[in-house]
Amino acid sequence: MILDRWCQQVPQIGAAYQAKEGFYKVFDAPDSGTAWLMYQEWLASLPPEMVKAFEKSIRAFENWRYEVLRVKMLFSDGLPKAVPQKVRKNSFSRMLDELGQPTEYLGADISTLVERLEKGQL
Repeated sequence: MILDRWCQQVPQIGAAYQAKEGFYKVFDAPDSGTAWLMYQEWLASLPPEMVKAFEKSIRAFENWRYEVLRVKMLFSDGLPKAVPQKVRKNSFSRMLDELGQPTEYLGADISTLVERLEKGQL
């Protein structure tokens, strides 16, 4: 492979490639907590001469770490695990649940809604 030869012949290219791959591995972590630990390990292992090259990635990750890790959690754990069911449902769907209507119900009889509003049931 050409990249392997370049990495062997020019050690700086090999080190930069390994540093880049190490950063990308953070996003392969099974969960956001592990991802944060992996990032900290990667940063600690980053050779000082490489820090400037990764300065923007480091700053973005650290400034936006909660958002980055939240997105990581959503993509790795999936929305159903990451967000409680109450939050996933919209207000109207929750209202129908409280009224005992099935969640598959896609419409509402206006007269029933008006009647329940007038009785203070909503």
